[in-house]
Amino acid sequence: MAGVERVVVRAAHSIRASEGGLIFGDENTFSSLRETPGDITVAALTTNGNVLALPDLTFLTGPYNTFADNDLFIDNVVGFLLGGDRRYELLDFPHYFDETVEFIFPDSGFFQQTFGTAAALRQALEAAGIEPNQDDNLLPGDQALIVANYSGLDSQLRDLLIQDGIRVNSVGNLISLRDIGELDRSGSVLFHLHQEESGSYQLFILADGPAALERGVVLLLEGELESCLVRPATAFCGSDTLATPTPTPEPTRTPFATSTPAEELESTPDSEPTPTASG
Repeated sequence: MAGVERVVVRAAHSIRASEGGLIFGDENTFSSLRETPGDITVAALTTNGNVLALPDLTFLTGPYNTFADNDLFIDNVVGFLLGGDRRYELLDFPHYFDETVEFIFPDSGFFQQTFGTAAALRQALEAAGIEPNQDDNLLPGDQALIVANYSGLDSQLRDLLIQDGIRVNSVGNLISLRDIGELDRSGSVLFHLHQEESGSYQLFILADGPAALERGVVLLLEGELESCLVRPATAFCGSDTLATPTPTPEPTRTPFATSTPAEELESTPDSEPTPTASG
């Protein structure tokens, strides 16, 4: 790290890292887990330089931030955090879009059939500070939200999906997903996040009809896609997942039998005694 020679950490824990060590204790540094000193790592940059492991954060607070080269170390940590190139996943919706996004319905007829669902998607984008621009065509490098029926994909959109290992078969009612296999797409919705070489993201939402699209978008907006078959960039929601739950019937209330009050019971009068003749 630039300019850093010595860092003071008040309550450090040692880290086990096979590579990427940044800060080490000297030969006189002891660990509470070993009797011999030395060979202690207290900070490491791992996972191809994408993960910074720190054992303690007291060096960020006063007065410890002024000790030794702690202030320079903090500058380096800030630079690392700001300089990262985050790779988004599907479930990060809608935060992979910046400011504006092309809102594309390749089939105008399908748009008319799903106008209410399109409005819900638009409202979700606007609530996140993203302005959707209605469009019919996808241009290379656009960040876009593409909503279509499986049968409404043109060759350009099919080719983008094929690049990512997704093939909507024209024969039969199947869809092929890389590393998963062929699935029945009847009554299903597919969500797929494609990233262009420019870094922009394009979210595909493909459905087998308006009803499936509506139920799938509800799962997306409510953050419940985990109920589907999910991969980092893809979620397939089959017809069983999208089925409308059958409401549980209310139990029939059967009134309990009540005893008739004693005063309402008709009593049988005692019979008169039969006179007995005496002789």
